[in-house]
Amino acid sequence: MNVIERERAFWDQHSEFDWMAEESKRDVVAMLPRITGDVLELCVGSGLLTEHVAAAKRSYIGLDLSATLLAALRRKLPGLALVQGNAEELCFADGSFDAVFVFAGLHHLPDYQRSIAQAFRVLRPGGIFVCLEPSSRAWYRPPMEWLRNWIGIYSDDEVFLDGRSVTAIMRSTGFTDLRTDYLTPRFSRAFLTPKNRLLAYCLYAAAALGNAALTQSFFLLRGRKP
Repeated sequence: MNVIERERAFWDQHSEFDWMAEESKRDVVAMLPRITGDVLELCVGSGLLTEHVAAAKRSYIGLDLSATLLAALRRKLPGLALVQGNAEELCFADGSFDAVFVFAGLHHLPDYQRSIAQAFRVLRPGGIFVCLEPSSRAWYRPPMEWLRNWIGIYSDDEVFLDGRSVTAIMRSTGFTDLRTDYLTPRFSRAFLTPKNRLLAYCLYAAAALGNAALTQSFFLLRGRKP
């Protein structure tokens, strides 16, 4: 079984994966560029941020591998256009969208560089690509790798990403006006087990030390197609 199939099988076991606290969702959405046109969200899952960003758009399409998660999102947002598919092989025509969003999805893909290239292809000139991803640069990421089986919230194939590497890939793909912000979204308390609450408090304590890459757990990266 290849990585894509393993990821599909993993996510089909979940009917929901809403891990972020509501106040953090609002904070992330406030950091997004203002888009009113046609938007594609890759790796949409059960819609972590979708209901917060889909309003006031001309059109909004969510794409994901998992039929189970898409069914959950369809119940949550029945009017949303949803497509089951692979973010590395987009089924849309060139220049179809004004923005492509990915919220904690690239790090699940075996060839996320290909997904970035596909996003560039389906964007119109001036279109925006935005990704929110767990950062490998935070000082506590190596211990989390050692403890990932104990933590129990990661799939076997997901990895933490270095925002500098993703930036370089976006630049080589053709994106310009690149900007990176580092942040630590808070977990929904209901999502965490007691042992993971202790881990979350450690992340929040580190985040309070400053806004640098070494202390923040995620990066928000955006770029524009010329």
